[in-house]
Formats: sequence, structure tokens, C-alpha cells
Amino acid sequence: HLLSRRQRQMCIRDSLHTSKETFRLRSTMGDFIAQLPTGRFSCCSKSFCVNLEWISRYQGNSVFVNGKELSISRSYKKTFIDQMTMYINRGGN
Repeated sequence: HLLSRRQRQMCIRDSLHTSKETFRLRSTMGDFIAQLPTGRFSCCSKSFCVNLEWISRYQGNSVFVNGKELSISRSYKKTFIDQMTMYINRGGN
């Protein structure tokens, strides 16, 4: 699992969606994102940060993750595309 048992018990604010479960988070989105592995996750908006490995398609202002379409906001687009491109160029590692 992405989070330890203790971390799962502390979660009560925002949501973290995994392929198997949804967790509630107590920390702010920014604090949580700071704990994620560098280069594997990127935010496409202030509400969504995605694991780049799970992106199945990118089209215009949208990215598709696990069958769901997420909008890429204008203020996040350049950084998101740059991070996604670096991830792909590294071979997805």
C-alpha cells in the first residue's frame, strides 16, 4: 500500500485514490505532495496530482488516468507537461 497503517488511520481531510482504495488525508495537498517520490507524480490542477505511470492518454487539456478524464489547468499545464515528458524520456522510471 502507498500509506502505512498509521498514516491510513490519520487520514481525514482530502482524498487519495489508489487502484484499490480511497483514503482521506489530514494534511494539506501541498504537504502530502512534498512526501511523494520526485519525478513520479505531477499535479495537473490544484485538486489532482497523478502518478505519471498510470496515465494512459494525454489529449489537449486533459489527461486520462485509470479510465477517468482529468482536466489540466492552464496554470499547471507547462509544469505538468514538462514533468510528464521527463518521465517518458527516462523510460518511465
